[in-house]
Amino acid sequence: MKPGDYTIHLLIQKAKDLHISEEETVNVIVEVEVQGKKECTKEIKDVTTTTVCNFGAHIFFELFKQSVA
Repeated sequence: MKPGDYTIHLLIQKAKDLHISEEETVNVIVEVEVQGKKECTKEIKDVTTTTVCNFGAHIFFELFKQSVA
């Protein structure tokens, strides 16, 4: 890679202990934005307050011609 070129690798493994009311279920998705570029995980449906969401999602961002600062 050239100086100023970067790859960002994020591993979104799991989410738990989400603040959801006892009688409610929601669909959960994780969205990450880096310098205006957005990536999302898969959607996990019907999540309750006790659900452990296993995403296992690898997200990559490639950034080119960045300043070292």
